[in-house]
Amino acid sequence: MSEEKDFPDDKTIRDAISGNQQAVESLLSHYADVIDSYATVEVHNPDGTTRKHVDPDLRQHLVMKLLEELPNFPTE
Repeated sequence: MSEEKDFPDDKTIRDAISGNQQAVESLLSHYADVIDSYATVEVHNPDGTTRKHVDPDLRQHLVMKLLEELPNFPTE
């Protein structure tokens, strides 16, 4: 995977920092799989089985943290 694929372009980041809703949504879409991965928890069922699911509260917390950190994103 190329580095360009791993990180959004500078214009999108700068636009998101300045409050452009489309840029913010683009960043959230870019990081959706990573956020979901970190927000995935295992639930132990009474029958002894486990299942994984995305915890919506944890997911929302991670989204809020990403948005709080936008001003610290590196740009050129």
